[in-house]
Amino acid sequence: MGRRKRTTFTTLGVDIFILICDNLQAVDLISLRKTCKITSQLTKLRTIWLNAIRSVMHRHSVPEALFPINTMPTSLLEHAALAPHRMLSILKGSHGVTVLPMAIRVLAPRLSNAEKEEYGVTDVGTLYDSCPESTGRYLISLSAYDAFILFTVWDLGICGNETIEPVARYREMAPEKLFIEGFYHGPGPDTLLVVSRHESSFLTPVSLSNQPKISFVAKLELPFASPFIIPSIHQVPETSKLVVRYDDDEETTHLWVWDFQKDFVAGLIPADYISTGRDMTLCYHDSILITSRTEGRIRVYNIPPLLPRNVVLVPTEQKPAIIISAPWQTTESFFCGHELAMKQSPYFLGITPTQLSFFEAAASNPSKDLKLPNKLPIVVGCIEGTDLDLWNQNRRIISLQKCEDYLLLPGPSGIDLDSGDLVVFSITTRDIFSGGAHAKPKKAILSNFLARKGMKVRKFCPLLGRLCIHTKQRHHHFRTDHCVYILDYLGSPTPQY
Repeated sequence: MGRRKRTTFTTLGVDIFILICDNLQAVDLISLRKTCKITSQLTKLRTIWLNAIRSVMHRHSVPEALFPINTMPTSLLEHAALAPHRMLSILKGSHGVTVLPMAIRVLAPRLSNAEKEEYGVTDVGTLYDSCPESTGRYLISLSAYDAFILFTVWDLGICGNETIEPVARYREMAPEKLFIEGFYHGPGPDTLLVVSRHESSFLTPVSLSNQPKISFVAKLELPFASPFIIPSIHQVPETSKLVVRYDDDEETTHLWVWDFQKDFVAGLIPADYISTGRDMTLCYHDSILITSRTEGRIRVYNIPPLLPRNVVLVPTEQKPAIIISAPWQTTESFFCGHELAMKQSPYFLGITPTQLSFFEAAASNPSKDLKLPNKLPIVVGCIEGTDLDLWNQNRRIISLQKCEDYLLLPGPSGIDLDSGDLVVFSITTRDIFSGGAHAKPKKAILSNFLARKGMKVRKFCPLLGRLCIHTKQRHHHFRTDHCVYILDYLGSPTPQY
């Protein structure tokens, strides 16, 4: 036998290798690292992980201002780029698996001596409301004092071993408590918007603030017939529009669309619709979808042209452009849509005791004909869903979230809404569109053994594998009656290079 010839491999330049890596997912870079010593060294290059985290941020519409990638060490860049995949690997593991947090931090509200002197206070006030933005990197809190409300933006860091730091504060003189309706990524590349409302008032201001230096932007005042009407406020992603919805004493629904940058509004009363109290409202730049859980119907209302605020004094009645019936024959159903989405998703979900139906709000009116609906709800897939946790009547507070190519359904575990545990159902978009007969959502339980009662706010941030919980129960280390817990389910990186 002839002697076997030695194989010769062509050596790639580092710049060519980096270009190849730009087309790979972050998890594929780890697989490539394991092939040989050379790739092990090259996949630790900072440039590769800078490009990887930028790719993740682009897919999830995360502004670069939220992640200071140019100052982050390479190990932290790698951690952030891999975090969505690692979290999804946990969620799609064994069905019903219980996951314990790798780190638990308690937000300690505090003011420096200089800040106490500036605000004329001697204590830290009562931190009574909070909300993270969708990535989980920043959190806004409200603290009550005798004559004002203090807004504080906190940097929670990228992983669970980082110190929580306040990065901006704003004082608003308010005779009554304000409550946070949303903490959104603003129209600009480096802006976060804080949307708040009064607890009860004839006028409901909606104030927005910029970050990191918080400054007042705008306020919308709506005349109410009752002093105790509490509206719900929705942001239209990637726009400067807010949609304010409320039901008056006669159970008539009112919708106000407000462009806070132009200060233009449109007011409408949706005709052919009676609120059931737990209906879902989905807001798009050109239309509003309202679902009815008892009828199983979806009404599409085109948003009329916005006019200067002093022109529109009262809302006008408007008929739906189209009414769609859901594809099920049961009165036991409910809908859920995106809550923390940064980028407008076309999908929402209808749930019955046996089935999950996925809808797409497809654009349907390119000619802008006023008689045609701007959005048309279409069923794009159905899968089996018989888990009792998924269909419990108390689980109507579910929101639909998207992480990479997975749709996630987080909500409280079991019947008790006060439970500290969070159950998360996950399903791939591939299974939804293929309509596989055996496709079922996977269930994982994110356990929380510290905060068990008095749940006020519970927000899941899959991009960093983080859960933020606000409880009304006192923590033994603090005198305040409210506590904010930050639970990280991914281990922190070990600096290696």
